[in-house]
Amino acid sequence: MENYLLKMENIKKSFPGVLALEGVSVDLKKGEVLALVGENGAGKSTLMKILSGAYQPDSGEIFLNGEKIDHNYNPGKAIDMGISSIYQEFNNLPDMSVAENIFLGEIPKNAFRFIDYKKLYKDAKEIMSKVGLNCNPKLEAVHLSVAERQLLEIAKAISKDAKIIIMDEPTAPLNDEETETLFKLIKKLTAEGKSVIYISHRIEEVFKVSQRVVVLRDGKKVAVLDTKKTDKNEIVRLMVGRDIKEMFPISKTKIGETVLEVEGLDNEFIKNVSFKVRRGEILGLFGLMGSGRTKIAETIFGKEKLLSGTIKVDKKLRKINNPNAAIKAGIGYLSPDRKQDGLVLVHTVKNNISLASLEFYRMFKFFLNLKDEQKDVNKWIKRMNIKTPSINSIVESLSGGNQQKVVVAKWVNTNPDVLIMNEPTRGIDVGAKIEVYKIMENLCEKGLGIVMISSELLEIIAISDKILTVHEGEITNSFEKEDFNQENILKSALGKKEKYEQLKK
Repeated sequence: MENYLLKMENIKKSFPGVLALEGVSVDLKKGEVLALVGENGAGKSTLMKILSGAYQPDSGEIFLNGEKIDHNYNPGKAIDMGISSIYQEFNNLPDMSVAENIFLGEIPKNAFRFIDYKKLYKDAKEIMSKVGLNCNPKLEAVHLSVAERQLLEIAKAISKDAKIIIMDEPTAPLNDEETETLFKLIKKLTAEGKSVIYISHRIEEVFKVSQRVVVLRDGKKVAVLDTKKTDKNEIVRLMVGRDIKEMFPISKTKIGETVLEVEGLDNEFIKNVSFKVRRGEILGLFGLMGSGRTKIAETIFGKEKLLSGTIKVDKKLRKINNPNAAIKAGIGYLSPDRKQDGLVLVHTVKNNISLASLEFYRMFKFFLNLKDEQKDVNKWIKRMNIKTPSINSIVESLSGGNQQKVVVAKWVNTNPDVLIMNEPTRGIDVGAKIEVYKIMENLCEKGLGIVMISSELLEIIAISDKILTVHEGEITNSFEKEDFNQENILKSALGKKEKYEQLKK
């Protein structure tokens, strides 16, 4: 027991109709990074919510520094005991200063019970320097970048003298450079004796930061692995319960005629963007964060104003000045943030799937053909293997992978000719990713043209038939399937505009 900072033994937790955790045991050493992996619904979040005091276990025991924790403890007591959580959805208060966010609930006061701003800013600066948050402590949090907000969450944990920091998908909103900065900070924290529980769907990250990996599946612990003695294939096999010979199981489909042609697209974000997409083809757009790849997609979809240039769908010139016009033209757009832009979380699965195609069900101007709507919704639930108790289940209750499939179903239900998929596998587990890839393959077989944007270079190389690189709003290069090369594609994404023949050398 003395070798471990934390021990969770035989933890069980059930919800109405669901056994979330079935006797899970986990231990954590001082100064260790322990990776926790598993598909959506495997029990990762439930286990961590028990550790952070948000949930109470039905049975089992938790020991911290060898002392048993009372089951009735809550998030406040967990923080007092040195356990802090950093979630995907940040808990910053945007209208308060960085310093006030760091010391929220423990803001220093003077003898007259007023806030001691001098001490507040001084103490905040000390902690900010430890995590590399280089800004004015008086700055309101609303003005921070995504990466800075992530560092702010870590600063909050350090201010509370956290011994254990739970990081849930910490790199999801970060680019490669920001991710490397986070890894260096984690290494620094563990060198100081702090321990990290690291939850991520990005298996490659596990090998960069962790010493051990705990694999959960269906509420059970199936393995504890030494990171140095395992590989990605073994972790994936344990996560999904079956062998996966191919991480990217898309086979070649028949490429047809041009279905989307954009020429000379120009606005304040993009410059002279031209390309074509053919039926059955997956065109990859690759660029670093802020490169303009999303602005290209949003301009085609009518979210951003087009100043000059033309858009043709199925050889017909289309005037697209808003998303509704894009949908009518046969273009669908799957945004990178499903919770913010893709779904209405408090609505049902049925309402979300039919949301973009309600015009199809209109009868007598003021009524909807509910029978046809329900028929189509059930069709997509079956075809896309969306796991939901009912079409009337609230979409927020679904796993991340199933939520993503609902978003895809919403756009496919509009019967598009072109589907733009921006980060289609972000924040979902390996098994769900493979299902999304198969859906993309099926759509191509039916003659759709797909534009795919991804931050993961390996993914975009594996999935695309052709890749365009984007830098500062411009297309810097074009790569055919037979010439895909990680180094050359990354060079182009960094703004290198050498001729393609030179790049091949």
